[in-house]
Formats: sequence, C-alpha cells, structure tokens
Amino acid sequence: MSVWSASGLIGTVNRPRIIGLFALAICAAGLLWLLWPHQREPSYDGKSLSEWLDGYRQGGLQQGADAVRHIGTNALPWLVTWIREAQDMPPWREHLLNLASHWNLGKPLLRSIASPQLPVSRALWGFYILGEAALDAVPDLARVASERNSPSSGFALIALSYLGKDALPPLCR
Repeated sequence: MSVWSASGLIGTVNRPRIIGLFALAICAAGLLWLLWPHQREPSYDGKSLSEWLDGYRQGGLQQGADAVRHIGTNALPWLVTWIREAQDMPPWREHLLNLASHWNLGKPLLRSIASPQLPVSRALWGFYILGEAALDAVPDLARVASERNSPSSGFALIALSYLGKDALPPLCR
C-alpha cells in the first residue's frame, strides 16, 4: 500500500509538468500584455511627445517646439494627465536634488531623484510651447486647479497662465 502525499506527488511525478505550466502561464500573460490595446503617447518623426519635451528642456529648443506644435492638440490629454497625477516632492528628496545639482553629480542621478516631477515638468513645457493652441484644455485644467489641497492644483494654475487671455477667468476664480 502506498501513501500519496502532496509533497511526494509534486516531488516526483508532476514537477516538470507544473514548471512547464507555470512557464506557459507567464508567457501567455506577457503576450497578453503586449497585445492588449493601450493608448500610446502621440509622436512625431519617430519620437514620442515625452522625448520631444525632454529634448526641448535639454537645449533642442526650436526642433522640440516645432515637434510639439506639430503634435498639437493630440498632446492635451497627456499633458493634463501628467499635471493631474502630480505629487509633492518630499522634503528629503528636494534636499537630495539640491545637493546633487550643487555638486554637479550628473544628469542620470539628477533625473532619477527628480523622476516623480518629470511628467509635470514635461506638461508645463508642453503647455508653454502650445500656448493658445491648448485652449481646449482650459476646462480640465480649471477642474484640477479647483482641487485646492492637491499638489497638482498649483501646476494647473501655472499651465493656465501659459494659455493666454481666454484662460484668465479660471485663473481669477
């Protein structure tokens, strides 16, 4: 008479089968993630909006601005989302960022310290470049600005200030 235990069953006969099924499940999940339709950032000339805005901030002013203007209002949902998802930078991180920039410790380190603020910075540059062409975003930005305790409300007000006189009423409220 044989006694079957869970460890005996897995330990001898089914271990390769279980490992194979597990690997197959991981591959299927990865394939599903790759094929699942998700919204892609707008792009121009093979570069994404983020890449153009990063290039603009790092000195490629005219080319980056032209690309962002070409992307135009297709950038607005992304810019508004980046502002809406803004987070306060903790004081320790601000201090670390100040030290790293003071000691000129290199762009990769600075970028990793400031990474939570990077999308907000991109969004503000995007609104600055688009100016009045981004007026369609005024209602969304006004809604974000009205959330007074949110860190993103201040950034929304800054973005509104770039959109010209038609964005003035939400700024005055």
